[in-house]
Amino acid sequence: MAVSDRLDAALVAANAALLAVVGLHTLTGDALWPAALLANFFNWLLLAAILTIPVSAVRRCWAAAGLGAVNALIFLVMYGGLLLPPPRPPADDDALLVMSANLGFSRVDNDALIELVRTIEPDILATQETLPGTEAALDSQLDAMYPHRARVEALTILSRYPIRSREALAFDQFKYPVLRAVVDVEGDLIEVYTLDLPDPTLTLQPLRYNIAAGEDFFRMTLLADPDKPQIWMGDFNMTQRSDHYELVQASGLVDAHRAAGWGFGSTFPRGGVA
Repeated sequence: MAVSDRLDAALVAANAALLAVVGLHTLTGDALWPAALLANFFNWLLLAAILTIPVSAVRRCWAAAGLGAVNALIFLVMYGGLLLPPPRPPADDDALLVMSANLGFSRVDNDALIELVRTIEPDILATQETLPGTEAALDSQLDAMYPHRARVEALTILSRYPIRSREALAFDQFKYPVLRAVVDVEGDLIEVYTLDLPDPTLTLQPLRYNIAAGEDFFRMTLLADPDKPQIWMGDFNMTQRSDHYELVQASGLVDAHRAAGWGFGSTFPRGGVA
């Protein structure tokens, strides 16, 4: 087979394989671990498939171009809304501003973190995977901004407004509890959660992609109550193609990024405080 023919065959095979994996994951969810693993990267894989369309067209490999077009349509259905400019929210001086920061148990630049918080000036700040030194710096330098706080292990909630109650909710399959605080915002009680969910793991011996804490994850979503004002912040360790994300949506919670953000919203890998 000539090099040209091999390239055409590779374009057809790559697009067909991607289409098959997307279809398989749509039908089986996270039940098959190879499909569940690849689902985390569907946005980038489908985007790469789109880039093969002009190459296939120039080469007059219409089978590859057709399969690429199907993958492009899937990309638009799954992610097209994220590429549109977000709607501009109406001006509201009484809007509650919140900020979440997963610090990854790293020795972050505490001064840079505190400067970022002072710049953004959130009404409520939640942190996850926070080292004791960072907790101490937040307490000492932001005490005037956030006189009210709740903390358990490496999870923290700092608030301008009074915290009426705080509770650590334990789940057997979670490494860390879920921290819930009831914040009194000028008479309105708002439940604020911060959490650090178990991360999926890829093992080499045996080769497997493990998605943990299914039962406890379902139990956690039962805490969501559409009839109550709630804010959930944390390290959720999931992508929007996962079964866990579908459970979150089914619980009535609204993904703030999908509602008001732009782009894929990827937070890994990302260095620095932000």
